[in-house]
Amino acid sequence: LAAPAFTHVYKESLGSLWRDYEASLTAQVAAAAPDPSITRLTHQGFTISGARFDAFSCAGCAPDLGTRSSHSDIIYSAVGADGFPAIYRLSGGAGAPRRVTTRFLGSTIGLGRDRIYFDQVELRRNAGLYSDLYAFSRGDGRVHRLTSEARVLDPDLSPDGETLACVQNRPGQRDLVLVQLNSGFKLRVLTPTSFRSDDRTPPPSITTLIAEPGTQFDGPKWSPDGRTIAVERHRLGGAPEIVLVDVATLAVRVVASAPRTRFVTPAWRPDGAAIVAAVAPDNETFNLFEIAVDGSKIRQLTHTTGGATWPDVSSDGKTIVFTGYTTDGDDLFSMPYPATGAEVEMQKPPANQNPRPTSDNPPLASAHSYSPLDTLRPTSWTPVVATTSDQIRVGAGTSGYDVLGYHAYAATATWLLSGPAGAPTPSAATPDWQLYYLYERWRPTFYVSAASDTSFFAGPATDAGTPTAATRRERQIEGGVIVPINHARVQHAARASLVRAAADYTLGDSSFSRDLTAVRLSWHTNTARVYGYSISSEDGLTVGATAEIVRRGLGSVANATTTTADARAYLSGLAPHHVIALRLAGGVSNGDATVGRTFLLGGASPGAGVVDLGSGAFALLRGFSPDTFAGSHAAVANAEYRWPIARPQRGHDTWPLFLHTIHAAVFADAGNAWTGAFDRRAIKSSAGAQLSADLVAGFFAPFTVSAGAAWGHDGSQRVDDGVTAYFRVGKAF
Repeated sequence: LAAPAFTHVYKESLGSLWRDYEASLTAQVAAAAPDPSITRLTHQGFTISGARFDAFSCAGCAPDLGTRSSHSDIIYSAVGADGFPAIYRLSGGAGAPRRVTTRFLGSTIGLGRDRIYFDQVELRRNAGLYSDLYAFSRGDGRVHRLTSEARVLDPDLSPDGETLACVQNRPGQRDLVLVQLNSGFKLRVLTPTSFRSDDRTPPPSITTLIAEPGTQFDGPKWSPDGRTIAVERHRLGGAPEIVLVDVATLAVRVVASAPRTRFVTPAWRPDGAAIVAAVAPDNETFNLFEIAVDGSKIRQLTHTTGGATWPDVSSDGKTIVFTGYTTDGDDLFSMPYPATGAEVEMQKPPANQNPRPTSDNPPLASAHSYSPLDTLRPTSWTPVVATTSDQIRVGAGTSGYDVLGYHAYAATATWLLSGPAGAPTPSAATPDWQLYYLYERWRPTFYVSAASDTSFFAGPATDAGTPTAATRRERQIEGGVIVPINHARVQHAARASLVRAAADYTLGDSSFSRDLTAVRLSWHTNTARVYGYSISSEDGLTVGATAEIVRRGLGSVANATTTTADARAYLSGLAPHHVIALRLAGGVSNGDATVGRTFLLGGASPGAGVVDLGSGAFALLRGFSPDTFAGSHAAVANAEYRWPIARPQRGHDTWPLFLHTIHAAVFADAGNAWTGAFDRRAIKSSAGAQLSADLVAGFFAPFTVSAGAAWGHDGSQRVDDGVTAYFRVGKAF
């Protein structure tokens, strides 16, 4: 199949265009002979930046013969698909890299005798991404925060170890600044959710060196003598250039600039006479060039087809380490520093190129009052397939939000495609529908929702602990607040709402109605993570709890109280992306069963989140048919060992179905649903295995399908032991 849009516009299919592009790249690489002097140091792929030769191996250690020699360790930052972004150490420029500490984004590193300085991003007030400075202690391995919401990044430590050269984000510009490291400052210890200080000492002072409207500085580097800073300068309308800033006089001198040429990531040669930078003329690949500080010459050092950026030169001047690109993504490479090489000519920019922006420049656009209506209209719709343990529904949905994210809404409608046997089935022409609106300008977030939905086996449990074959049609409206507390490493959310609902029950030839008003409360905390190659959540916990309080005093026909709790742990297995997934969950509903909750147990239905007040919140018990057991109390324990099998990451031609990963799991489940006294002899258990595939539909919608089988045992002996096969769309938990 060909993507119709490409055929319509380009008169060729997407597959044909891709094959032409692939052939051109293959021919380009084949024509370029590889440089035998370049050695690949890592095989991590994805994104690597800011490599530096490190003279110190521990706190207080003497430097490596007083130099960052060619055999020194290399410190760098990496963002990949196998773990949390981090700073790594490559010992002696060889072997397997070792993680120093996690780092959420950020590129450059400042290396000191006792500390490693870096920047990273943190989410503030759920909306603002702030870059701040941190210090990793070589002595105790702890990370300390130096600044708070300062928007400071790209640190480099001065040769005397006293000052960091950085850049600081401001509205419309990025300034070159100095951060003075005060030895009397009490470093604040980094904790997962906050930063605490034992005293009231102010943070290090930040001094602005150069600030120009409409100008951004990036990647400053101290000269070996500590008098000059080389830094990228980006001005509106011009390509990046390298300038030298005299720290004492603040004089700025352009050392590398040319029309249609990008100069980035400067590094000093150890004698201070030249700078090594990544240069890309026109639209060519970045390669490393040596640029004389006096402007007398420039010569090309690398001729790679994969590019070369983020150079650093060992202080003995013998080796360059840099970031290069392969089909795996970025990796570290090294090469001997070329003793000779042909000089290149670069056209000098006209005298009036990149004029200094002034306040007299006209505004880019006229200001006007903001109206969310301009961007709030829906622009697309999405097919919806909803599956539970007892029904399959199909329909469509749409959603939208304004450009500033103040308002958001969603609407769906689905029709019953398949329902359970043994329960009254409503008219297939009557849809279930949901409407949802959020106002997110402030914290907390305000929301209102309305819905009409159908539930099967919704009546109170029978004396035998099985579901009642009642069908419930419920219409409800809910309004409340959500208080999110989001950080890069942990997320929390509290919710409080008021619900008004009317439910119509059908049981055989009889029917009755129930009105209720409920107060709902919930809490959710998540520290688990999902990486690019993950088959499951990893490395953390997800916990949640809910309470629903129904009272006559609020307008309900009866009283009921329902509470639930759900805790999930995702532990490392025997190999990368092997996961030991554990879950313990349960709920209790007291009071009138028709306005409270009847919990269902049995089946392999996909689990919702840890905040779930539905009847099937704790249903996962493979080895039994869906909704086999019921009760006003429920508890379940699930354990899985999950491992990846293959990662095809391919589709067929341009079909809109992409196979990402194939993985498997072995599992054991145990649980019980009861009303009245708990009987441990009635616990149900199962064990089995499943095969799963992670897919992407329509080029944008990921989902998981699983097929498995489990042997189930009912301790009460009301259901015969046996093997049950299942197919599921969605993850177990």
